[in-house]
Amino acid sequence: MFNNEFTLTGKSPNPVSIISKASNLSDGENILAGVYDHGLITICDNSRFDFSTLKDWSAHIGEEALPLAYTAWGEVFCISYSHKKLYWLFPIENGASDLGSSAFSILDNIKTDQKLASSLLDIERYKELSSMLPSLNYGECYILKPLQILGGNEQDPSAYQTIGLENYLSLVHQTHDQIHS
Repeated sequence: MFNNEFTLTGKSPNPVSIISKASNLSDGENILAGVYDHGLITICDNSRFDFSTLKDWSAHIGEEALPLAYTAWGEVFCISYSHKKLYWLFPIENGASDLGSSAFSILDNIKTDQKLASSLLDIERYKELSSMLPSLNYGECYILKPLQILGGNEQDPSAYQTIGLENYLSLVHQTHDQIHS
């Protein structure tokens, strides 16, 4: 289903996705790592992304968490081996939603289910802004400068830049630490 809804538009250096390694996903082997729909969603590979990618977010998702996919806006669909659950990590909101242990079907429905497309992909904002923003390469997402939590305007296309997902997650976490300390 995922491959029917999304088009692979940018390849990962390693096409083996972390999703394909997740034991309880039946269709995961068919989903290649890479950039889909020009960055709307990216499926993570098992060589670039590892447990260190999400280490700053362990309070929300556990110690042993791997990113499975992420959106253009840096929100991450991940699996926590320590909690034995799936999560949707919302870095800007400094939180995560517990998806349980059998929510892999979310990837199959994320684009066609209007509620999911709106809330998780923010597909309408993506459609409005993507033609004015630089294309995303594998491993990149958009960052709003300044961050929305520091007063950035998410409707201003000139306020966005591309950034590596790992750097984005670290920067947002550090910002939250500074605000809340």
